Amino acid sequence: TLTSTNVQDAINELYYYIKRIDNITVEEFGTEQACEYKATEIKNVGEGMQFQYSSANYKEEITLSVLGLHNVNNALVALAVAEQLGIEPSVAKKGLKEYAPIAMRGQIYENKGMKIVDDTYNASPDSMKSGVAMLLEMDGLERRIVVLADVLELGEVSRDCHYGVGTYIADANSNGKKVDMLVTVGKEAKAICEGVTDKNTGIVTKAFAEKEEAIAYLKQTVKSGDGIIIKGSRGMHMEEVVSALKEL
Repeated sequence: TLTSTNVQDAINELYYYIKRIDNITVEEFGTEQACEYKATEIKNVGEGMQFQYSSANYKEEITLSVLGLHNVNNALVALAVAEQLGIEPSVAKKGLKEYAPIAMRGQIYENKGMKIVDDTYNASPDSMKSGVAMLLEMDGLERRIVVLADVLELGEVSRDCHYGVGTYIADANSNGKKVDMLVTVGKEAKAICEGVTDKNTGIVTKAFAEKEEAIAYLKQTVKSGDGIIIKGSRGMHMEEVVSALKEL
């Protein structure tokens, strides 16, 4: 029986017990030295990622057509499972390079010199942080704008989770690149703005109750050279914001 209420602590506790079950081998993936399936030399290549994959049996350069460290970790899982099934990384990497996101999951559109990242299919606090990190990895942008809506069904931890996304945004930095503006939609997402402003970062923050208000503001504000990521729970219908920006 797990005793932890924090998600990460519960995962760590589960991992602790699994390692002690007879006849089960636990292997790790990630960027740490001790991982059995490891990514090193991670870098951006255009609108994709490249890294050196290494395991006990193989070393292989891997190229992805999507951005984000979370996608590097996803690729590591795929490569690890492929190895277990007898598929060498030199073969598996071909499928990874051809992967393209489905609708509303990290698709990138260009319009009037702007790059618009449609990640509106759904959202969690962690995926919001991953989306921000992905935006910071994009090169050639003059400003980076994050548009976030409520993450629904978080219950009594909702404010803390949204506020934590805000403090993450306030601290997020990739080679000197930071978020320039945050726009939120919804009652719960307002706490994201509060998490940013409480750190006095200088990031412009705007909180709106309805997405129509946010759309009107963005139409007046965005310009060529901007990179904009839009994300929120499915029920918030943030794809309407994407459509409005694509039609400018």
